[in-house]
Amino acid sequence: MSVQFASTRQRPSRALVSRFRKSDRGATAVEFALVAPLLFLLLFAIVGISLVFFAGVMLENATKDASRQLMTGEIDTLTSETVCSKLLAREMFDCGSLRVTVSNAQCFSNLAPPSAGAPGPGGPAAAVMVRASYPWPAFGFKTENTPGVYMLNSVSVFRNASTNSTPVPSC
Repeated sequence: MSVQFASTRQRPSRALVSRFRKSDRGATAVEFALVAPLLFLLLFAIVGISLVFFAGVMLENATKDASRQLMTGEIDTLTSETVCSKLLAREMFDCGSLRVTVSNAQCFSNLAPPSAGAPGPGGPAAAVMVRASYPWPAFGFKTENTPGVYMLNSVSVFRNASTNSTPVPSC
């Protein structure tokens, strides 16, 4: 005597398949699942680029404020710590990575690279250039010079305050 088991799996009837094809329930969820990765990628890219612009403006303002102190003689030397103390969003920056260079010349035309004048803030009525640069992480994007890093740069050019005894040189 042979025993045969009935299959518990039944073939779907044609009516059930036809009803499934006609139903559009869940179509919105499927469409969102297809579009959501692109939407989130775009959103994160906007936030990342906004942070880079915000950090650039913060570095620019800090360089300008520290340069103003140097120009008026309030401070004698300008270091990366001085610029870093002027940053409003200090938590976003690693002050050890901030690089600041100060050069001076008699005329503004002598500050042009590659010579970029003599190092230091110079004396009264000297033309001075302050450069600040910071390596900002580029969220996985690579630049041609350093992979994964975008260099934020800020430059402030001014003439030191002169006294009555030191006239502004003519160039």
